[in-house]
Amino acid sequence: MVPGNHDLPLFDPLSRLLCPYRGFRRCFGDGAVAAGRLPDLLVVGVDSTRRWRHRHGEISPAQVDAVSRRLRRAQAGQLRVVVVHHPLDVATRADEADIARGAREAVTAWALAGADLVLSGHVHAALCRPLAERYGPVARGCWTALAGTATSRRLRGGHPNSVKVIRHALVAGERRCSVERLDYDEACGAFRPVAVQALDIGG
Repeated sequence: MVPGNHDLPLFDPLSRLLCPYRGFRRCFGDGAVAAGRLPDLLVVGVDSTRRWRHRHGEISPAQVDAVSRRLRRAQAGQLRVVVVHHPLDVATRADEADIARGAREAVTAWALAGADLVLSGHVHAALCRPLAERYGPVARGCWTALAGTATSRRLRGGHPNSVKVIRHALVAGERRCSVERLDYDEACGAFRPVAVQALDIGG
């Protein structure tokens, strides 16, 4: 779990200055933004929000370094995932301003440290593609997947509510990963699969 810009108080400047994450911590605890490990998975959370900004995010040099160190300690066979609210890539020119400050530095360092996938949201527009499409060879096979709008009624571009399912497996010594998108079908009242993207994440 990582906070987003709507987790910070907007109309209460004093709370925003003195205790901007009180509501988030009350729900999720003090250690919510952290790393999680399973035998085949490493997930590292990054807080890209800043109390002095309402909308725009930032990844600091210290955060870039901390995440890189965690990624380099990943075990063989683990899917290495970074989660950040503000995106490092977007699909449309209209959303360019929403890319987190420090994104290029983060992509370069995290890809070099072995990141497979960066998850984000913020722009309410689903996307899944290699970060090399924006950043070139420095992305070294790292992918990004942006969430659409899961449960909110704040929809964009005529897209329905959607969620993503990430599948990862080790098959004959080769890591395989895919990102499946499910859109909400009003007619049947359920999420239904509409697309699957296989990720080329190497061995």
